[in-house]
Amino acid sequence: VEIGQADDAFRKVELLHKVAELYERPDRLNEPENAFGAYAKAFRIDPLNELTLGALERIAQMLELWSKLSALYDEGVAAVAEPDLKVTLGLRAARVYEEEQGKPPEAIARLRGVLEVDAENSPALRSLDRLYRATAAWRELVEILPREEGIAENEDEALMFKFDRGQVLQQELQDVSGAITAYREILDINPQHAATRASLELLFAEGSQQMEIASILEPIYQAADEWERLARLLEHKVDLFEEPGARIEVIQRIAE
Repeated sequence: VEIGQADDAFRKVELLHKVAELYERPDRLNEPENAFGAYAKAFRIDPLNELTLGALERIAQMLELWSKLSALYDEGVAAVAEPDLKVTLGLRAARVYEEEQGKPPEAIARLRGVLEVDAENSPALRSLDRLYRATAAWRELVEILPREEGIAENEDEALMFKFDRGQVLQQELQDVSGAITAYREILDINPQHAATRASLELLFAEGSQQMEIASILEPIYQAADEWERLARLLEHKVDLFEEPGARIEVIQRIAE
Protein backbone atom coordinates (compact mmCIF):
# COMPACT_ATOMS: atom_id res chain seq x y z
CA VAL A 1 0.00 0.00 0.00
CA GLU A 2 2.78 2.40 0.92
CA ILE A 3 4.46 1.80 -2.44
CA GLY A 4 1.28 2.61 -4.31
CA GLN A 5 0.88 5.84 -2.38
CA ALA A 6 4.46 7.01 -2.91
CA ASP A 7 4.58 10.10 -5.10
CA ASP A 8 8.04 10.03 -6.63
CA ALA A 9 9.97 7.33 -8.43
CA PHE A 10 12.92 7.47 -6.04
CA ARG A 11 10.66 6.74 -3.06
CA LYS A 12 8.93 3.88 -4.87
CA VAL A 13 12.26 2.27 -5.72
CA GLU A 14 13.44 2.68 -2.14
CA LEU A 15 10.32 0.99 -0.79
CA LEU A 16 10.56 -1.85 -3.31
CA HIS A 17 14.14 -2.42 -2.20
CA LYS A 18 12.92 -2.79 1.38
CA VAL A 19 10.25 -5.27 0.30
CA ALA A 20 12.84 -7.22 -1.69
CA GLU A 21 15.17 -7.36 1.31
CA LEU A 22 12.38 -8.83 3.45
CA TYR A 23 11.72 -11.50 0.83
CA GLU A 24 15.39 -12.30 0.35
CA ARG A 25 16.69 -12.46 3.93
CA PRO A 26 16.84 -16.04 5.28
CA ASP A 27 15.88 -14.80 8.77
CA ARG A 28 12.72 -13.15 7.42
CA LEU A 29 10.65 -14.53 4.52
CA ASN A 30 13.45 -16.38 2.69
CA GLU A 31 11.68 -16.14 -0.68
CA PRO A 32 14.40 -14.99 -3.08
CA GLU A 33 12.28 -15.47 -6.20
CA ASN A 34 9.71 -13.01 -4.81
CA ALA A 35 12.63 -10.71 -4.02
CA PHE A 36 13.58 -10.91 -7.70
CA GLY A 37 10.02 -9.88 -8.57
CA ALA A 38 10.22 -6.85 -6.28
CA TYR A 39 13.53 -5.80 -7.78
CA ALA A 40 12.03 -6.27 -11.24
CA LYS A 41 9.31 -3.77 -10.33
CA ALA A 42 12.00 -1.35 -9.16
CA PHE A 43 13.86 -1.88 -12.43
CA ARG A 44 10.80 -0.88 -14.43
CA ILE A 45 10.75 2.41 -12.54
CA ASP A 46 14.48 3.12 -12.70
CA PRO A 47 16.31 0.79 -15.13
CA LEU A 48 19.79 2.06 -14.25
CA ASN A 49 19.65 1.88 -10.45
CA GLU A 50 22.89 0.13 -9.55
CA LEU A 51 21.50 -1.49 -6.41
CA THR A 52 18.57 -2.90 -8.37
CA LEU A 53 20.77 -4.20 -11.18
CA GLY A 54 23.25 -5.77 -8.78
CA ALA A 55 20.49 -7.52 -6.85
CA LEU A 56 18.82 -8.83 -10.01
CA GLU A 57 22.11 -10.26 -11.26
CA ARG A 58 22.88 -11.78 -7.84
CA ILE A 59 19.52 -13.52 -7.48
CA ALA A 60 19.55 -14.63 -11.12
CA GLN A 61 22.92 -16.26 -10.44
CA MET A 62 21.66 -17.91 -7.27
CA LEU A 63 18.39 -19.27 -8.68
CA GLU A 64 19.36 -19.64 -12.35
CA LEU A 65 16.81 -17.01 -13.37
CA TRP A 66 18.81 -15.85 -16.36
CA SER A 67 15.94 -16.25 -18.81
CA LYS A 68 13.80 -13.97 -16.63
CA LEU A 69 16.60 -11.44 -16.36
CA SER A 70 17.30 -11.34 -20.10
CA ALA A 71 13.57 -10.95 -20.77
CA LEU A 72 13.50 -8.09 -18.25
CA TYR A 73 16.41 -6.37 -19.96
CA ASP A 74 14.67 -6.81 -23.33
CA GLU A 75 11.56 -5.27 -21.83
CA GLY A 76 13.64 -2.34 -20.62
CA VAL A 77 15.18 -1.77 -24.05
CA ALA A 78 11.72 -1.67 -25.62
CA ALA A 79 10.30 0.61 -22.95
CA VAL A 80 12.93 3.36 -22.70
CA ALA A 81 13.26 6.18 -25.20
CA GLU A 82 16.72 7.49 -24.28
CA PRO A 83 19.45 6.14 -26.62
CA ASP A 84 21.98 5.79 -23.79
CA LEU A 85 19.57 3.61 -21.81
CA LYS A 86 18.84 1.44 -24.84
CA VAL A 87 22.57 0.93 -25.35
CA THR A 88 23.31 0.10 -21.72
CA LEU A 89 20.44 -2.35 -21.36
CA GLY A 90 21.09 -3.87 -24.78
CA LEU A 91 24.68 -4.61 -23.80
CA ARG A 92 23.53 -6.14 -20.52
CA ALA A 93 21.01 -8.33 -22.32
CA ALA A 94 23.64 -9.45 -24.82
CA ARG A 95 26.01 -10.44 -22.02
CA VAL A 96 23.37 -12.56 -20.29
CA TYR A 97 22.34 -14.28 -23.51
CA GLU A 98 25.95 -15.06 -24.44
CA GLU A 99 27.65 -15.82 -21.14
CA GLU A 100 24.84 -17.15 -18.96
CA GLN A 101 22.37 -18.70 -21.38
CA GLY A 102 24.75 -19.82 -24.11
CA LYS A 103 22.66 -18.29 -26.89
CA PRO A 104 25.01 -16.52 -29.32
CA PRO A 105 22.27 -15.75 -31.90
CA GLU A 106 20.22 -13.94 -29.25
CA ALA A 107 23.29 -12.03 -28.08
CA ILE A 108 24.10 -11.06 -31.67
CA ALA A 109 20.57 -9.74 -32.19
CA ARG A 110 20.84 -7.51 -29.11
CA LEU A 111 24.26 -6.22 -30.11
CA ARG A 112 23.00 -5.36 -33.58
CA GLY A 113 20.19 -3.50 -31.86
CA VAL A 114 22.77 -1.50 -29.92
CA LEU A 115 24.49 -0.54 -33.19
CA GLU A 116 21.19 0.67 -34.59
CA VAL A 117 21.21 3.24 -31.80
CA ASP A 118 24.97 3.87 -31.62
CA ALA A 119 26.69 2.80 -34.85
CA GLU A 120 30.19 3.24 -33.40
CA ASN A 121 29.65 1.56 -30.03
CA SER A 122 32.99 -0.09 -29.33
CA PRO A 123 31.84 -2.79 -26.85
CA ALA A 124 29.10 -3.91 -29.24
CA LEU A 125 31.47 -4.04 -32.23
CA ARG A 126 34.12 -5.96 -30.29
CA SER A 127 31.55 -8.43 -28.98
CA LEU A 128 30.08 -8.96 -32.44
CA ASP A 129 33.58 -9.51 -33.82
CA ARG A 130 34.14 -12.25 -31.23
CA LEU A 131 30.73 -13.87 -31.73
CA TYR A 132 30.93 -13.83 -35.52
CA ARG A 133 34.28 -15.61 -35.34
CA ALA A 134 32.97 -18.12 -32.81
CA THR A 135 29.95 -18.92 -35.00
CA ALA A 136 31.88 -18.78 -38.31
CA ALA A 137 29.65 -15.94 -39.53
CA TRP A 138 32.35 -14.71 -41.89
CA ARG A 139 30.25 -12.49 -44.16
CA GLU A 140 28.83 -10.68 -41.15
CA LEU A 141 32.35 -10.29 -39.75
CA VAL A 142 33.56 -8.76 -43.03
CA GLU A 143 30.73 -6.23 -42.77
CA ILE A 144 31.69 -4.95 -39.31
CA LEU A 145 35.49 -4.93 -39.64
CA PRO A 146 35.44 -1.59 -41.53
CA ARG A 147 33.37 -0.16 -38.69
CA GLU A 148 35.97 -1.34 -36.20
CA GLU A 149 38.61 0.20 -38.41
CA GLY A 150 36.68 3.47 -38.30
CA ILE A 151 36.96 3.71 -34.52
CA ALA A 152 40.56 2.50 -34.30
CA GLU A 153 42.75 4.48 -31.92
CA ASN A 154 45.67 4.79 -34.33
CA GLU A 155 46.86 3.93 -37.83
CA ASP A 156 48.45 0.62 -36.80
CA GLU A 157 45.20 -0.60 -35.28
CA ALA A 158 43.23 0.57 -38.31
CA LEU A 159 45.55 -1.36 -40.61
CA MET A 160 45.19 -4.42 -38.39
CA PHE A 161 41.43 -4.44 -38.96
CA LYS A 162 41.89 -3.86 -42.69
CA PHE A 163 44.39 -6.72 -42.90
CA ASP A 164 42.07 -8.94 -40.85
CA ARG A 165 39.32 -8.24 -43.36
CA GLY A 166 41.63 -9.25 -46.19
CA GLN A 167 42.50 -12.47 -44.40
CA VAL A 168 38.87 -13.39 -43.82
CA LEU A 169 38.02 -12.66 -47.45
CA GLN A 170 40.96 -14.73 -48.64
CA GLN A 171 40.90 -17.68 -46.26
CA GLU A 172 37.28 -18.06 -45.17
CA LEU A 173 35.27 -16.69 -48.10
CA GLN A 174 37.71 -17.55 -50.89
CA ASP A 175 37.23 -14.05 -52.27
CA VAL A 176 40.73 -13.44 -53.58
CA SER A 177 39.76 -10.30 -55.50
CA GLY A 178 38.26 -8.74 -52.40
CA ALA A 179 41.31 -9.71 -50.35
CA ILE A 180 43.68 -8.17 -52.90
CA THR A 181 41.68 -4.93 -52.82
CA ALA A 182 42.03 -4.82 -49.03
CA TYR A 183 45.76 -5.55 -49.24
CA ARG A 184 46.23 -2.85 -51.88
CA GLU A 185 44.57 -0.30 -49.58
CA ILE A 186 46.96 -1.24 -46.78
CA LEU A 187 50.06 -0.92 -48.94
CA ASP A 188 48.86 2.45 -50.25
CA ILE A 189 49.12 3.61 -46.62
CA ASN A 190 52.12 1.58 -45.49
CA PRO A 191 54.11 -0.01 -48.34
CA GLN A 192 56.26 -1.91 -45.84
CA HIS A 193 53.40 -3.66 -44.04
CA ALA A 194 55.11 -7.03 -43.73
CA ALA A 195 52.08 -9.28 -43.22
CA THR A 196 50.27 -7.80 -46.21
CA ARG A 197 53.29 -8.15 -48.48
CA ALA A 198 53.73 -11.76 -47.37
CA SER A 199 50.06 -12.52 -48.12
CA LEU A 200 50.31 -11.05 -51.63
CA GLU A 201 53.58 -12.84 -52.29
CA LEU A 202 52.01 -16.14 -51.24
CA LEU A 203 49.01 -15.55 -53.51
CA PHE A 204 51.37 -14.72 -56.35
CA ALA A 205 53.38 -17.89 -55.73
CA GLU A 206 50.15 -19.89 -55.80
CA GLY A 207 49.30 -18.43 -59.20
CA SER A 208 46.38 -16.27 -58.08
CA GLN A 209 45.78 -13.08 -60.08
CA GLN A 210 49.49 -12.68 -60.66
CA MET A 211 49.29 -9.73 -63.03
CA GLU A 212 47.30 -7.63 -60.56
CA ILE A 213 49.53 -8.59 -57.66
CA ALA A 214 52.63 -7.81 -59.71
CA SER A 215 51.24 -4.35 -60.42
CA ILE A 216 51.00 -3.77 -56.65
CA LEU A 217 54.36 -5.22 -55.60
CA GLU A 218 56.57 -4.02 -58.46
CA PRO A 219 56.58 -0.29 -57.59
CA ILE A 220 57.00 -1.11 -53.90
CA TYR A 221 60.08 -3.24 -54.55
CA GLN A 222 61.49 -0.60 -56.87
CA ALA A 223 60.94 2.27 -54.44
CA ALA A 224 62.60 0.31 -51.63
CA ASP A 225 65.57 -0.78 -53.80
CA GLU A 226 64.66 -4.42 -53.27
CA TRP A 227 66.32 -5.48 -56.48
CA GLU A 228 66.42 -9.21 -55.87
CA ARG A 229 62.70 -9.37 -55.16
CA LEU A 230 62.00 -7.13 -58.15
CA ALA A 231 64.07 -9.32 -60.46
CA ARG A 232 62.28 -12.49 -59.36
CA LEU A 233 58.93 -10.82 -59.79
CA LEU A 234 59.74 -9.61 -63.29
CA GLU A 235 61.06 -13.04 -64.27
CA HIS A 236 57.69 -14.53 -63.36
CA LYS A 237 55.95 -11.65 -65.07
CA VAL A 238 57.61 -12.49 -68.39
CA ASP A 239 55.68 -15.75 -68.51
CA LEU A 240 52.38 -13.94 -68.01
CA PHE A 241 52.59 -12.17 -71.40
CA GLU A 242 51.73 -13.92 -74.62
CA GLU A 243 52.79 -11.13 -76.94
CA PRO A 244 56.53 -11.10 -77.76
CA GLY A 245 56.69 -7.31 -77.54
CA ALA A 246 55.41 -7.26 -74.00
CA ARG A 247 57.81 -10.03 -73.02
CA ILE A 248 60.74 -8.13 -74.47
CA GLU A 249 59.78 -5.01 -72.54
CA VAL A 250 59.78 -6.93 -69.23
CA ILE A 251 63.09 -8.60 -70.08
CA GLN A 252 64.61 -5.18 -70.74
CA ARG A 253 63.39 -4.02 -67.33
CA ILE A 254 65.10 -6.99 -65.71
CA ALA A 255 68.31 -6.13 -67.50
CA GLU A 256 68.14 -2.56 -66.23
